[in-house]
Amino acid sequence: MMLTIILVAIVLVLVVGAVVTGDWEKMDKLFGVVLLVIILYWLYQAFM
Repeated sequence: MMLTIILVAIVLVLVVGAVVTGDWEKMDKLFGVVLLVIILYWLYQAFM
């Protein structure tokens, strides 16, 4: 549960950072990585 909160916080920071800097291309890559990590974590949780 704690990790989920941390991940959501990271995503929010990335989104805010992208909005402030206007650098959406970097944001796309970062978001893809974060999404991948979340999916892998959920799969890990499902099988444990």
